[in-house]
Amino acid sequence: NQQFANNIRVIGLFVTPLPLMLDQPALGKVYIHEKRAFLTTSTTAFNSDEARVREIIKQYDGRIFAERKSGMKPGRRLTAEIGVHPHKFDAFVEQMRGIGVLAWISIDQKDRTDEFHKLNAKRQPLKKYLESIIKLREGKNPSLEDSLRLEGKIQEIEKELQTLSVQFGDLLGKESYYHVHVALVEH
Repeated sequence: NQQFANNIRVIGLFVTPLPLMLDQPALGKVYIHEKRAFLTTSTTAFNSDEARVREIIKQYDGRIFAERKSGMKPGRRLTAEIGVHPHKFDAFVEQMRGIGVLAWISIDQKDRTDEFHKLNAKRQPLKKYLESIIKLREGKNPSLEDSLRLEGKIQEIEKELQTLSVQFGDLLGKESYYHVHVALVEH
């Protein structure tokens, strides 16, 4: 489950439940982005450097999303995907750089705000369409066939809205993280 950094806490929407948040005027001020670091370090002191990796993760309140240990001495390897809070990312990466001998590093950042606004642009007309169909259903006495057709359409639109809500939830995860992929390689 990918989680992205956002500014919902800053604009005052953090405690608002997602369905209500999507109807707030401040939604236009939301920005979302992801940032990832990829580090590979080599070491001759695998056990102590692995312990140091775990100590830094704990120190920065990191969250291990995936971990893999493989190989046998003297060719062991630890790979981990770690989530850290955005405000701790740079310091966390700097600490990880100091373990073993840095062999490779890459830091990528991507703005996902447009993706968020496109989802919202899909959601607005669907909501209006749903409202108009509900008004039709509540209007004059429709035939049973018309009532069933309208009910089917309402369910179809609600399903689409639910799918969009899941996508919104993925982008607006309340606890958002930047991701750091670490590979510690024994040589």
